[in-house]
Amino acid sequence: MPKRKQNTSCGPCRRARIGCDAALRGVEACSNCVRRNKTCTATQLRKATRSRGTSGLTSITDIIDVAPSSVLPEEVPSRSLCHESRLYQNHEALALHHYLWDAYTALFEPQFGLWMGNDCCPFKHFPTAPKTLISRLMISLDITRSQQALNQEPRHKASNPADDIIINNALIRAVHAFSARWIVAKLPGHDRLPTIDITRQSHDRISDILWHRARQDMYKLLARVSYRSSLALYLFGITPTRAQNPEAHFSDVCREMSLKQLRELRDADRCPPPRLTTPLSIEDMSPVVDRYSCGSQYHQMVDTAYWFGIVCDTSRCLLTGSASVLFPDRTAHLSVRHILRRQIEGFRSNSEGLCQSKSPLPENTIYKIVCHGSAAKSLCWLAIVPVQRAIICSEADTALDETIGQCIREIEQFESLFSPFLDMFLRDYLLLSRELRVSVYLLTIHFHLGVLVFLNIPTQGSELSGLIPNYLELLLNSTRQIVNVIRMSLCTSGSPHPGNDQTILLDPYPEHVSDSLWYAGRGILTLARERILSLIAVESMLSVVLCGLSHLTKISFSARERLPLLRQLCVASGYEATINNVLPCFSADTSAPSSTSQSAWVDGAERLTNESLCDATLVTNTIYGYDNRVGLNQRALGWASDEVDWSQIDSVLEQWKFSDCFVDMDWWPGE
Repeated sequence: MPKRKQNTSCGPCRRARIGCDAALRGVEACSNCVRRNKTCTATQLRKATRSRGTSGLTSITDIIDVAPSSVLPEEVPSRSLCHESRLYQNHEALALHHYLWDAYTALFEPQFGLWMGNDCCPFKHFPTAPKTLISRLMISLDITRSQQALNQEPRHKASNPADDIIINNALIRAVHAFSARWIVAKLPGHDRLPTIDITRQSHDRISDILWHRARQDMYKLLARVSYRSSLALYLFGITPTRAQNPEAHFSDVCREMSLKQLRELRDADRCPPPRLTTPLSIEDMSPVVDRYSCGSQYHQMVDTAYWFGIVCDTSRCLLTGSASVLFPDRTAHLSVRHILRRQIEGFRSNSEGLCQSKSPLPENTIYKIVCHGSAAKSLCWLAIVPVQRAIICSEADTALDETIGQCIREIEQFESLFSPFLDMFLRDYLLLSRELRVSVYLLTIHFHLGVLVFLNIPTQGSELSGLIPNYLELLLNSTRQIVNVIRMSLCTSGSPHPGNDQTILLDPYPEHVSDSLWYAGRGILTLARERILSLIAVESMLSVVLCGLSHLTKISFSARERLPLLRQLCVASGYEATINNVLPCFSADTSAPSSTSQSAWVDGAERLTNESLCDATLVTNTIYGYDNRVGLNQRALGWASDEVDWSQIDSVLEQWKFSDCFVDMDWWPGE
């Protein structure tokens, strides 16, 4: 009798006593599991088999070309010690995973949900659009497209279960890489959760591990077009890495491919124009009515995803000077600007007198104002991009002075409509909730960042300076506003532990704040040379900018690069004493993190990269579980402030699986 082959059948096939073809075909999931919608364990089985012959999984250090810091032990440790060490690593991996997902749901989801809401999105099908998280939106769209494909709709392609596994895995890796920046920063509402106490070197190591692991999965998404793929590619694309990384340019490729996939999906889901055309009152909070069809709901979701792409594409064009992906011609660009302008004019007619209130406005009203302000900010950015293309790339459909004039008019219209509201919000800053503070802070920073980018374009050609008659006035106003809001965010943390969660660290894209401070610092020096600012004002404003950049070095690589450059500019301009008088941003910690604790977190990150995810429902279960607890309507992440009972985590079991991070959500408190 021939010898029976060991470890060739996955778990579901062994239990069903049927043949498994995973090893024969060399795929991640056997045909039986795909057909029966089961979780195939063939991949883990092969990895476990290889680990017995190679004494463990390949270290991620081989991928990122970092020399291992440990040497082979002189003696083989006992089985009990190995078991205890493995349990500890599993526990740290699980804790790290939850912290990374908390960072994503606390920073990225709420702000992008706010920027995509019905009061911001100009494509309306309902009086009040359903509010949802961006991850849930993308998953729902993919599910709907798959169901429509089963109904033999030719424009949609049925999803492949094997592709679903790959896409979900990549989305998880992208979230891990994106959130790695905040593992050393206290998240809002997480004051009582365990703190990850590591040095900057260990933090960078964890970020590198997660970034390189996510990069491998991003290659698989380039040819798998879906809404989830687009989201994963975008998250990875806006995740910065160190300049020394030879593959840093791949992030730009991912951002562009994310937008191309959104455009392809948009063309496939081309829907009729919105049915709702009348402007809404700012106090209109009526629920969605039943007379709208399910098709209109799907079209609203498609348009919301398209608006998400417009926001991302405009930000990319503004900061990189690249051509738009979603607007292949000027007609589409002008059409979106026209719809936005009509929406803003509707808000103007319904908001008269609100800015004259001496009392703080209700939270719902403030949120609506911030949403409309975000749309107006996007309109300004859309007007700045053609100026960039005209000057940098000589791409212009109209005369340059006319393009610049349109941009200045958009900036002035934003100032006339929303500056009184922003001044009111800064007046009542201490009376606002933490979430409102973050929203007001981001709106102020992002608008004035666009203005400073616009003002820095003409510096490449001195002959263009005469086309902006109020250049110094705009420079002074935007620089002053950025310094004021940064100073306010540094002084008010909203936490009983000052310094743990400053608002300056809560931008889902910290490079925006870094760029704002860089342009503001250069603007201060320009205003000083023009003798518009006094010596005391220059020193005070530079101190705020330098302190803000110093804070950002915790989570931003660009801030680390620009802080010494700005210091050099200050020294060259004769403000060396100002630099020396800037106080340290963080209190010195006399107790350095233990090497054992840091090693455990690094090992936990490697554990996250080495474990395999094979259940296509893991991402869905995770996001729906978090969505049910967070909910965009609640705004405040109240559930996250509860203390987690870490003793109930299943990782203390010997048979720990990566799926424990997602499937079992019952251990969260308050259930």
